[in-house]
Amino acid sequence: MVKTEFDLLVGNYGSGKTEISLNLALDARAVGKKTVLVDLDIVNPYFRSSAHRKTLEEAGVHVIASPYANCTIDLPLVTAETVRIFTGEFDYAIVDVGGDPVGATALGRYRDNFDKVQGQVKANYIINACRPQTMNVPDIAAMFALIEGSSRLKMTHFINNTNLADETTGAILYEGQALVEDVARELGLPIRWITGRENVIAEFKALAEKAGRPYQGETRAITTRMRPEWFSY
Repeated sequence: MVKTEFDLLVGNYGSGKTEISLNLALDARAVGKKTVLVDLDIVNPYFRSSAHRKTLEEAGVHVIASPYANCTIDLPLVTAETVRIFTGEFDYAIVDVGGDPVGATALGRYRDNFDKVQGQVKANYIINACRPQTMNVPDIAAMFALIEGSSRLKMTHFINNTNLADETTGAILYEGQALVEDVARELGLPIRWITGRENVIAEFKALAEKAGRPYQGETRAITTRMRPEWFSY
């Protein structure tokens, strides 16, 4: 039985799954875990975790990605090296998955491998309630079903990563939390984390305390790493 801890991160385009992937990888390595990050996003050629390979590898994180990732050749290929995450070589593996049903098919090919480490795999569905395709329960539930079907894996948790790039406030994250909690009730899965920059998390907590309303999930501050000069997140 493989003892590696797995975090699979799935979400629509703009959900922030790659940002969270980078944070998880660097945080895990900082506490001494032998960590690998797999860029399994075969859909989006622009915002990919492997674009930060140098930063990750300098921190001691092993990166697995298509040989054509982050270049002008746009081929939806998955590298054979991905199977290394099932050998027990690593303590912790993060898998950054494509953000739609087509992208999720790349994950589906490893269904049998993941079955052998069942119980140690967390499949996290990330929701940004500010994105057009994830602004109401029916739309989220429909996409969720398609991605589960394509990936051939059952999601285990939700993550609320509601944001409007640099315009994100605690109020925006707090409003998104209400929608994510509605989705969680509808689909019967727990909320694992509520993520955002440290100042946004602080504002979120203050609003929740003022309202006297408990929230589901744990808050987790993340550092923005994916923002290029011409784009805000």
